[in-house]
Amino acid sequence: MDQCGSKKTKAVVLRCYEGFPWSVDDVYNVRALIAELAFDPDSSYTVHLLVEVHSRDLAFQTSARARLAALQRSIPREFWSLVTLWSEDQMASLYPRLPLTQGLLNHMSAHSSYRSCFMPLQKFALDHEDYDFIWNWEMDVRSTFDYRTIIEAVEGYARTEETSASASHWSLSGRLASGAGKQEADLITLNPMFDVKGSGWYWSYDVQNYPDEQETERRASIGTTVRFSRRMLQQMNLANADDKRSMQCTSFPASVALHSHYSNQEWARLYSAPRPDPPLKAVYVRHPIYMGHRWDSQKLLRALSRPDFYMKANEKTMRDASFYYDGGHARAIYLGWMNNDRSVCRAPSLLHPIKSFHLAKRAPPTSASM
Repeated sequence: MDQCGSKKTKAVVLRCYEGFPWSVDDVYNVRALIAELAFDPDSSYTVHLLVEVHSRDLAFQTSARARLAALQRSIPREFWSLVTLWSEDQMASLYPRLPLTQGLLNHMSAHSSYRSCFMPLQKFALDHEDYDFIWNWEMDVRSTFDYRTIIEAVEGYARTEETSASASHWSLSGRLASGAGKQEADLITLNPMFDVKGSGWYWSYDVQNYPDEQETERRASIGTTVRFSRRMLQQMNLANADDKRSMQCTSFPASVALHSHYSNQEWARLYSAPRPDPPLKAVYVRHPIYMGHRWDSQKLLRALSRPDFYMKANEKTMRDASFYYDGGHARAIYLGWMNNDRSVCRAPSLLHPIKSFHLAKRAPPTSASM
């Protein structure tokens, strides 16, 4: 049950960390998510904050005083009841015997938030068995429309689509297998899923304990605002916990979903758990993405359709976009939308990234809420 007393089957989990530089706009955005997703008695959503504690001290798990101190360092007071705390050391204890730094850039830990960002979400799912679906939601995503309407539209599209495949460009989505109709998607991404091999992706080397190592067939999708089904997270959890398999987090779920379409024998070579039946359904949902400059459509299509698009030199095309990890056009649209600037009028859309900035036309939250 949630604050309104109705049963909630979907969680939207905002990812935050100790010392996050909260702006006024961040506070208003979280309030909007709560109001638009969770307050309606007919809504199936609730909102959580999953907050990384940087300290090596795990006392926040057992000490109310340590938890309070972590909250005071990290989160506005009004959101404390929504918070689940976690740490890298906690993940290392829950998923032991993964190679800690084997072959990872800068000796990065296999359990770090950057490299294994969905591990704490897997633990969250284990602790919240009432949720059938869980969104991992980035703090710097914004919507120019009602959150519930746009999220339900994304989910509805994914429900009627087949499983997206390996097209390494933005205009089309290939197919893996059937799954259309009313089957809920096990994985929903907001950026295309692409074949890691030959893509030029920076993290293509990162695959641990798979028998074929870097030759393992994989898919990835840039960005971590994605929706999981419970069974998707369960398969990821088992792969980490029992089989000691891992990858960079933006390739892990899409790759496990891909492998679930293998034969039973091929699946068993990779994972000890039974192959999911039906196979996991993964869908890339197209949504409005705007460019900051006028492009020749064919030239843009060629740039986005390169097999090696994810090389840094080629990927920079998306810096002109309104939804990408370093998309530069999101801010201009958001500021224009906030200030009712008709020159940047766009259809309802999701924007990313929106970092901290000053809001001239809004009063700040009251001091009691911070």
